[in-house]
This record gives sequence, structure tokens and C-alpha cells, in this order.
Amino acid sequence: MAKFCKYCGKELVEGKCDCEGFKAAEAAAANVTAEAPQAEATKAAEAPAQEIPVVEGQVVKPTQSVQEKAAAAAAATGAAVAGAVNAVQEKTGVNFAELFGNIWKLFVLGFTKPLTAVKEAEKKENHLSAFVFGGIYLLIIFFTFLIHVPFVRSFKVFGAGERASFGWWLLFMVAVAVLINALFTWVFTKKHTQDLTFVTALAGGCMANVYPCTAFVAAFILGMFAPGIATLVLMVSMMIWCTIMTINVQRLLAGAEDDKRVWIAFVYTLICGAITAVSGIVVLSSMIAAAVDSISDSLGMFLY
Repeated sequence: MAKFCKYCGKELVEGKCDCEGFKAAEAAAANVTAEAPQAEATKAAEAPAQEIPVVEGQVVKPTQSVQEKAAAAAAATGAAVAGAVNAVQEKTGVNFAELFGNIWKLFVLGFTKPLTAVKEAEKKENHLSAFVFGGIYLLIIFFTFLIHVPFVRSFKVFGAGERASFGWWLLFMVAVAVLINALFTWVFTKKHTQDLTFVTALAGGCMANVYPCTAFVAAFILGMFAPGIATLVLMVSMMIWCTIMTINVQRLLAGAEDDKRVWIAFVYTLICGAITAVSGIVVLSSMIAAAVDSISDSLGMFLY
């Protein structure tokens, strides 16, 4: 069946016509065919890059090794923690980097200039740092005795309950001693130091614990293999602590008479020592009784 040109109506010869319309259409079709590969390349270049999956703010490659996945997970966790810290900082207005940096400065100062560190802690801008340090100190005490009793060689005779009880007792006693010191200092020195408040005295008392805080960390380590040395370290640190606290009371009582300062400081030391001694006797006696019962039960099971 013959085919005819749609431009001029003549019969096509081998599918072609020699009219101007057919020739123009054929030339246009050839140009489109030649430009198609270039257009595809341009389109591919201009197309947006394939989106890479994101996990918790961390870019993750489509194909990852185990190490890359672990690094991505760690980075994601770090980003989440940093985000939580930033949220807390924005809500509370506390810069944690500055807070702990300030605690470290006061801590180091406490080794070389104990009373200067106490005075610095009494400044209003350092109160929070002193209170946080005091909380850290109490946690160190508790966990030291929760894991083992550092000045008892055979601490394994004490069960976890006895060790935890001793830790709670000592934590409570230290906290009470610091509170008593703050209250005592505030009550007896406020007429000589007008700008002294209970909060100010409490901040100074917390920062006075630099030596015993370090001693408890040392006792935790030494108690594993040298409980006698651990006991000595704790005793010496407690003597240093009592000295610093007593001298601090005398410092704040600078406006009082010299003899009166001595007696007030003596009464303060006596009160704190009595409370600690009485509580210690009650708790230690119950702990020793529990240890004896435990040993008796163990011997009974072994013999019978």
C-alpha cells in the first residue's frame, strides 16, 4: 500500500519525499536525536544528590563498616548527651564547664591555701561550686564503703548490707558535721561578721573538705591491700579537717576577745567530736555484732 507525504501529498519513494516540508521535518528530527545524549548528561549533572540517611544528627554512609557504625553511634550518643546538657544549661542558666572548672580551681587551691579556698567558697558567685563539691565528697564516702571497708583487712566478712549501712552512716555524719559547723559559725559570729549568712558559712564548710575527700579516694585504693595505711591516711586527714574548721571559726570570730574565741572553738570541736563518737560507737557495735554472727553462721555450716 502506497504512502503519501503529509506535507505535499505526493507519493513517498522509499519512505521519503523531495518537498521542502519533509526535508525540514527530517532535519529537525536529526537535530533532536543528536542533542538527546547531551541533554541526559546535563539533567544528571543538575539532579540533586541522593540523600544520605541521617541517624540522630550524624551523617551515615549507605554502606558502612562495623567501625564506622560504632563511630557513628558514639557520635550520635555524644550529640544527644550534649543536646541534653545544653537544654539543662539553658533552663537553669548554669554553665557546667565553668562550674566544674571553678570546682577544680578551688580544689587545687585547697591543698596549698586551705583557708583561702574556704574564703573563696564563701563568695556568692562560688556558692554553687562549693555545694556541688560537697555533694561529690558525700558520694565518694558512700561508694568507698559500699564496695569495701577500707580499714578492715578482712572486709569480706561484712556483707553488702553492712558496708552500705556504714557508708550511709558516715555520709550522714559528715553531712551533719558540716551543717553543725555552718550553723555554729553563723550563730556565734554574725555579730562580728555582719555579711556572714548560714549559706555563706555552709559553702565555706563544704570547701574545707578538700583533704578528707582526697583521703577517702586514697583509702579506697589502699584499703584493697594495705588497710593499716588507709586507716592512717583517714585519721590524719580528719585531724587536718578538724584543724581547718576550728581555725576557720576563730577567723570569723576575729571581732571577739581572744580568750572567748578559744573557748568557742573548743566547744565547737567538742560538740562535733561527741556526736561523731557516740554515733560511731552505736553503729560500729552493731556492725561488729553482725560480722560475728556472719562468721558464726559460716563456721556452723562448715562444721555441721
